[in-house]
Amino acid sequence: FTLSGRLSKSTDGGRTFKVIARDVHGDHQSLWINPKNGKHVLSGSDGGYQVSYDGGETWDIINNVELSQFYQILVDDKVPYNVYGGLQDNGTWVGPSNSLVEAGIMKRHWTGLAGGDGYYAVPIPGQEHEIYANLQGGVIFHVDTKLGNVRNIHPYPKITGSAGDAIDQHKYRFNWDSPIHISPHDPNTVYTGGNVIFRSRDKGYNWEEISPDLTTNDKSKQISSGGEIYQDNTAAEFHCTVVTIAESPKQKDVIWAGTDDGNIQITRDGGKTWANVKNNIKGLPAFAWVGKIHASEHDAGTAFVAVDQHRMDDFTPHAYMTTDYGKTWSTISGGLPQDDYVKVVRQDPHNPNLLFAGMEHGIFASWDKGKSWTKINVNLPPVSVRDLRVQARERDLVIGTHGRGAWILDDIRPLEEMGSATSKAAHVFPVRDAILWHYHDQVENLGDRTYRAKNPEFGAYINFYLQKDPTGPVEVSILDNAGKHIQTIKDTLSKAGINRIVWNLRSKGALALDNPPRGGWRSGSYNPMVIPGMYTAKIKVNEQELTTSILVKPDPRAKLSDQDYRMKLETTNKLNDLLSKTNEMINNSESVVKQLKQLKEKLKSDQEIGSDKALNGEIDQAIKKLQNFTDDVLRRPPPNMNYRQRPRLREEIGSLMYAVDGATARPSTQQSNRSVELDREAGEAASQLERILSDDVQKINDKVKNMPQIVVKKPAQKEM
Repeated sequence: FTLSGRLSKSTDGGRTFKVIARDVHGDHQSLWINPKNGKHVLSGSDGGYQVSYDGGETWDIINNVELSQFYQILVDDKVPYNVYGGLQDNGTWVGPSNSLVEAGIMKRHWTGLAGGDGYYAVPIPGQEHEIYANLQGGVIFHVDTKLGNVRNIHPYPKITGSAGDAIDQHKYRFNWDSPIHISPHDPNTVYTGGNVIFRSRDKGYNWEEISPDLTTNDKSKQISSGGEIYQDNTAAEFHCTVVTIAESPKQKDVIWAGTDDGNIQITRDGGKTWANVKNNIKGLPAFAWVGKIHASEHDAGTAFVAVDQHRMDDFTPHAYMTTDYGKTWSTISGGLPQDDYVKVVRQDPHNPNLLFAGMEHGIFASWDKGKSWTKINVNLPPVSVRDLRVQARERDLVIGTHGRGAWILDDIRPLEEMGSATSKAAHVFPVRDAILWHYHDQVENLGDRTYRAKNPEFGAYINFYLQKDPTGPVEVSILDNAGKHIQTIKDTLSKAGINRIVWNLRSKGALALDNPPRGGWRSGSYNPMVIPGMYTAKIKVNEQELTTSILVKPDPRAKLSDQDYRMKLETTNKLNDLLSKTNEMINNSESVVKQLKQLKEKLKSDQEIGSDKALNGEIDQAIKKLQNFTDDVLRRPPPNMNYRQRPRLREEIGSLMYAVDGATARPSTQQSNRSVELDREAGEAASQLERILSDDVQKINDKVKNMPQIVVKKPAQKEM
C-alpha cells in the first residue's frame, strides 16, 4: 500500500499499483494492516478513518466517532442558536445547538456551506441564512442557504488556494487560514485579510483596500516551496499574511489586525492610518504568529492577543492584554502551564474580569483578567482548542477543538458570577429562562453506527454553590405563581463547589402503584408538563434555604394563547388526579386482598372460628370480588401484555393524559369530552369498590373482632 492524496495497492512487489478506496476521503495519512488477517485494513485520512475487510476492495467509513478538526467557531443569535465552523479538509458547516428532535443532533441536522479546507463560517446578524465562508488561501464565498446559492466573492479573483506557484508572484498574499470579520456596528460591512485588509459594504460585490501591507513583506519567506522534482505550493506555505481581524464592538472604526510574521496593527479611523504596536509588547517573540486578537466588548481600548510559537519549537504560552489601544501591554499567560501554548483568548461578554484561554491541550478560565488561571476541561478531552465563543443570550461556552469536534458548556452563569458566591456558605445563581421546547419524536431506529450528539438537557438549570459538602440530600421545592407546591426534587450527588440540578418543567405525578405491573403505565410516574409563567425554586441544604425565580417561556414556534395553555393544564391535572384515584383504588383493593389471605391463614390455627366454613367462604368470595373488580375494571391483570389485553380504566386515563400532555396544543373537544367520561367511570368504579368493602369486607371484620382487623385506606384528600 502507498499513501498519498490517493490510496494505492500493489500485489506484485511494487512493480504496478492500483488506486483503491476511490469512494472515501482522500489525503491518506496512516495505515494499519491486521497482522493476523491481511484483508483487515484501517486507513486514516483527512476524512477520519475507514475500514476494509477484503484487502481494500471495499471500504466502510466510520462516521460515529467525534474526530472533526475545527479551525474556527462562531454562533448566531437564533433560538435555538446555531454553531458555525470550518473543518480541516472537510469544508464549512452550520448545525444546531439543539435539534429539537428526541434522538439528538445528527449528521442530517448539519448543512455544508463550502468545500475545501474550511475555516470561517460567519453568519450575517439578522440574516442568518446568508453566511460568509472561506477555504484555504482566502477564497471567500457568500452562501445563501435558502436559495442554495454559493457566490465567489474573492477580493482578487485569482487562484490562491493550492496555487502551484510561489506567493511572491501574486499581487496579494492570503494565508491558508485567512480571516473573515463582520463589523459589530454594521452587519452589511465585512472584512477579510490578505497582506492588506479588504472591506466590503455590499456583501462582496465591491471591495476596497483599507490598509497598506500590514506584514513584514519579507521576500525570503515568499519563495517557492519544494525541490527540483516537485513544487509544493499549496497555499499552506504562504507567509507574511494577515491571520486575524477584530473591530471593537464598543467603538466603530477601531480595527485590529495580526499577522503570521509578528505584526500587531491597529487603526482608530477605519483604516486611514495604521500603527504597528508590536514593539510595545515586552517579551513578544520575533516574527510571532499572532493567531487571534479579541477586541473587548466592555472597553474600546482593551484587546487580547494570543501568540502561537510552536512552529518555532517554542511551546510556552504567549498571551497579552492592552487597555490603551496598544500603547502598553501586560503579559497574561504567566499562570498558564508553561509547556502548553495558547491558541485563543476571549473575554466573557458579561463579566469583564472573566477570560477563557483555548490551549493546545484544553481550556482555562481566569477570574482576574489573566493574573491566575484554572483548568476547566470538565469532561472535555485534552485536545487542541482552536477557537471559542460565548453565546451571549444563552451564556453558553462554545468550543471548537481540532480533533474532537465542537463542544458546548451550557449556561456558564456560575463561572461569570463566581465572585458573588465564594464568600458565602451557600449561594444560588439566577436561573436562565427555561423554554417549553416541543421535541419531535422521530423514528430513529438506525442502528448503533448512527452518530447522535446530545441535545442540551431539557428544563430549568438551577445552579448553586456550596462551600462545604451537604450533610444530607439537597431538596428543591418548586412552587407555581400562586405559591402552590407542585414538585420536589431530591439530590444526593451535590458536593462542595458548583452544582446543578435540572427541573424538567413537570409537576408531581400521580400517586404511585404499590405493585407496578410489567410494561404499560407502571406506577403513575408520568408527570404533567407545566405551562408558561413564573415559578419559584426553594433549595434546602445544610440548614439553609435559598430562593430563586424561574421564568418558563413557551416554545416560540407554538401559536398557543394563554387560555389554550390553561385548558391543557386543567385537563392534564384532572387526568392526573383521576390516575391517582385509580391507582389508590388498585392499591387499596390489593392491600385488602393481601390482608384477607393473611387472615385466612391465621384462622387455620384458631380453634374457635377456624372451622367456620361460612366465614372462610365469605373471605374467598371477598377476595374473588376484589380481584375480579381490579382486573376487569381498574387495570390490566398481570402480566400486563399491553395491546394483547383490552385497556381498563387506568390505561384509558393514562393514554388520554399522554395524548393531551404530549402535544403542544389545547385539548380537542373530543379529548375534553372523553375526560368527562373517564371522570364518571372513575366515580362509578369508586362506588363499586366501596360497596365491596362495606358489604363484604366489613362483615368479615365484624365476625373476627378478636383478631387483627382488615384495614381499609381512606381516599386521600386533594391538595388545595
